[in-house]
Parts: sequence; structure tokens; C-alpha cells
Amino acid sequence: MDRPTVISIQVGMPHEMREGEDGGNWRSGIVKLQVEGAVWVGVDGMTGDAQADLKNHGGSHRTVLAYAASHYEAWRKELGRELPHGGFGENMTVAGLTEENVCIGDVFCIGKAVLQVSEPRIPCWKIPRRNGVEDLLQQIMRSGRTGWFYRTLSEGAVEKGNAWHLLERPYPRLSVALVYAAHRDESADRAFVSSAVDCSAMSPRMHDWFVRRAAALYG
Repeated sequence: MDRPTVISIQVGMPHEMREGEDGGNWRSGIVKLQVEGAVWVGVDGMTGDAQADLKNHGGSHRTVLAYAASHYEAWRKELGRELPHGGFGENMTVAGLTEENVCIGDVFCIGKAVLQVSEPRIPCWKIPRRNGVEDLLQQIMRSGRTGWFYRTLSEGAVEKGNAWHLLERPYPRLSVALVYAAHRDESADRAFVSSAVDCSAMSPRMHDWFVRRAAALYG
């Protein structure tokens, strides 16, 4: 397989959005537009990028949202429409990586930045509203094509065409796909839940969920 590569980079600031005559106003940073040239990735996020709802989005464990470029072909066929990169609110669209072959704790060097996978993206209502597809949230959840978040270990500039170099994989059992599936339907067995509890690289909010799940399983 060719080395994973940044296909495009998207950033966007929160702004007021309106949906139809009766949709009302809502504020969000879900609209991410493609940018050319180098973009700085800091410990709090990417230059030119921010979130409106800081309780549920953003923060030091979610500085970059990545999404698999291969998913776009599937979505275009299923939805019967074109979707630009960034349509799912991601900062980086990447070829060669998916939820299946990325694990929590993976450390990647991209351009001059070093990033670590922290959690699956838990999709919310803003994605279908941004794309005008009413049941898109349910489709994302069923498909597992969610995307995943990184924290920044070392700040630096990234740009389109940069390769993703895997430096470390401390938790090979904890793929993003399996962690998301366990979080969604609570189907994971005790061994998997225990592995998740032992994962120090997992974001605090996701780790707390697995701690509570372990308590429910173990009594």
C-alpha cells in the first residue's frame, strides 16, 4: 500500500448559519473550506480553525479531525450527490487511512507536526444539517465512517501532499473502528473494555466512558 497522504486541508471559523425559511439560526464551525499552502497545527488546534460549542467540540485532545478520502466515493454513490472534501467537518482528508487501520495511541508525523490519535469522532446533528441530508447522522453511525481525532504532541506546519509517517503503535488492538463500535452499542467484551481502560492515550472523555462501562460489567 502507498504511504498515507494528506489529500486536502480544511479549516473554518464559527459563524451564523440559516437553514430554509423556518430553520432558524444556528452557530457552528462545521463548514470547513479547503486551503492551499502550509497550515500551522498547534496544541490548541489549527490556524484559522475553531469550534462554536467548546463543551462538546475542540480542546487539546481534539486539535485535528481526520477523515478517510475513500469514504467520499461511497457517500457519493449512496447519497447520489457530490460532496467536497471537508463535507464532514474534517480538517484533513487522508488517503490510505481509515477507522479500520488507525488505532488509538498511534503517533504520526505529518509535515513538521507530530500528532497522536486520541478518540473516534462521535458524529452529531450538525453534519446532516450542514449537508441537508436528514438521516445522514444515522447513516454515519451505522457505517462507522466517522473520522477520528488527534492531539498535538509537537507543533508544526502541514500541507496538502504531506505523507503520514507512523512512528508508534502502542495499542494495536484498539482500532478506531472497534472503539467506536464498543462505544455505540456497548457490545464489547470484558477483555476489550479492560484494554480500553488501560489505554493512557485515549482522550479523557472516552476513557471515562470505558471506566463506567467496566464498572457496569464487573459489578
